[in-house]
Amino acid sequence: QRRLLILAVAIVIGLLIAMGETGNWDLILRFIYQVPYGQSDPLFDKDIGFYLFSLPIYIALKNWMLLILVLSTLIAGAVYFVHGEINLDSGSWHISSAAIAHGSALLGLYFAVKAWSYALDRFLLLYNDNGVVVGAGYTDVHVELPVLWLLVGLAAAAAVVAWANVRLRTYRLAIVAVTLVFGSSFVFAEILPALFQRFFVKPSELQL
Repeated sequence: QRRLLILAVAIVIGLLIAMGETGNWDLILRFIYQVPYGQSDPLFDKDIGFYLFSLPIYIALKNWMLLILVLSTLIAGAVYFVHGEINLDSGSWHISSAAIAHGSALLGLYFAVKAWSYALDRFLLLYNDNGVVVGAGYTDVHVELPVLWLLVGLAAAAAVVAWANVRLRTYRLAIVAVTLVFGSSFVFAEILPALFQRFFVKPSELQL
């Protein structure tokens, strides 16, 4: 009976996600029938057609994959909890080795997609708007871009750590991986650029 309930919930969630993605057909068609624009951007030297036809579908696919992984983790966690393999009672935490291995595999996939997400965020720097003009500014090029490359590396390393934990099966290693990525993301992507712009960049910073 529980298996039928889990199957029913999975089907319903799958249908809801599919209904939410029906509006992306135009992105798919533009991606399939894309043509070169004939001009390149000044920062990455990519054809403008990439930003019109490829980048939107990549971002939509990335968001879909992250959503699927988060929902899969929540559903798997609920199943393990119902079966007593996850016990979060005060003073008696217990997570079975099977639950840790499954969670670590999903966490590794999440971090792999997150690394791709940070890589895509590089191109979104060209859309930044400081209220005067739109484009990548001095802070974006000299701080945000290197930070994003750093976050790509950290997320990839966290994915490797999470997958290694499928064999080691300790929840502490998973916590370290999560802290590494999200702690670094907050420090490097939020605090560092703000400090740099406050103390080193003039309000009239040039845009690319």
